[in-house]
Amino acid sequence: MDTVYQQYKKCGVKVKIDVGGSERWSSGFLYATSPKSQYNYVITAKHTFKHSSDDNEVYIEDIDFVEIQCYKQTEFTHYDYIPKKEVADKIILFESDLVIILVRKNSNFEIPYIQVSDIVSGNCKAWAITNANNNRLFPLDFKVSDSEEKLYTIEKWDNSKQLHGCSGSGIISEDRPILNGFIMKYPTEEFQGGFIDAVDISFEQINNKLYNQKLEVLSTIDNKKKRIVGNQLVVDINDVTINGVKLDLQLARNRVISDTYDDWFHDPLNFIDLSHEDFLFEYFRDSFNKEYKVSEAEVFYLPKKSFTLRKAMVIPYADRIFYSALIEVIGKRMDNALSPYVFSARYNKQKHNGLIISGVEQWKKMQYLLKDYSLKYKYVIEIDILNFYDNIDIELLGKKISAVCQTHNERKASKELVKVLKKICRQ
Repeated sequence: MDTVYQQYKKCGVKVKIDVGGSERWSSGFLYATSPKSQYNYVITAKHTFKHSSDDNEVYIEDIDFVEIQCYKQTEFTHYDYIPKKEVADKIILFESDLVIILVRKNSNFEIPYIQVSDIVSGNCKAWAITNANNNRLFPLDFKVSDSEEKLYTIEKWDNSKQLHGCSGSGIISEDRPILNGFIMKYPTEEFQGGFIDAVDISFEQINNKLYNQKLEVLSTIDNKKKRIVGNQLVVDINDVTINGVKLDLQLARNRVISDTYDDWFHDPLNFIDLSHEDFLFEYFRDSFNKEYKVSEAEVFYLPKKSFTLRKAMVIPYADRIFYSALIEVIGKRMDNALSPYVFSARYNKQKHNGLIISGVEQWKKMQYLLKDYSLKYKYVIEIDILNFYDNIDIELLGKKISAVCQTHNERKASKELVKVLKKICRQ
């Protein structure tokens, strides 16, 4: 895995702007929002959007376009383009030297999550373009000189002219995935002491403006659903990657909580010790962006009214969450492919209650249909297949599911589901 700051090289961007026919560029930081948000954010310096450094304000009507380029495989690649007619709606201006650009989400780029904090400790890094070579990203090394004044000392650069273009780049903690601020300028023309000023704004002020505009706020270190794991990785419990599949563990957990009310092996406390975010982060922490292995199911035989036995399989609570998360990825596709006359185990498309629609509700629907059929036909035949679920070919089932998948993540989930079912069923 990349070092903490190295992974955020993917967040370093070049911002190209045309202001009144004059093209200019600066560094920026690409912030990944949650899947529920429509846009990602590019945060950069406001002075780049002005006609000149002497201007007191940005004239939005004079901006002809904004282009964002990400650094991928040693070169800058197009990420998003904002034409003149959309600029006013996609740019958020602050009183301080800061701009947030709303950019579309681009599946061609994997952008890591990060958290923000005004509390700076230790050394910091930034990925920036500079006048030395504006076609590549350079790592800049900083030491905190005055955290209250947001003043940093830059190392290994003694020529201020070579640093032109680095304004707007994100200042990242060297040993934790935390964003501490954004480069603004060097305070003296002589570059005495190698000092660099960060933008004089707090993340609370940034978030207040985002909140007032009904946009997702930046994730702070006290966020319960997006946390730092092992000082290396920021994990959003609604968007984790396990075994190569993007999953929503929180939604899956909520489904399992609802489903456990009907368990024949009901837990009197309803798994209260396992039904919160702390458990999800703690139990799965070694599997984020890595491998998770389910266990074989315990097998029980339950008596039926017909004096026969029904086979029942019980899997650990965590495995149940993982299984439910996989079904969430492909459930809607699978359900849409089923005949409307299938009433058993239909996927619940609502984001609340259990994984499947209530059996009682489905039974009533089937009874209504049978009543209609009884008026049209003289006979209705009831057939029961012996040991139906035990005899399903899991490989064939996997092929059928994969055939209806449309996205890369859905196909990955279908393959993982086959592995899970084989392990659970001891095949």
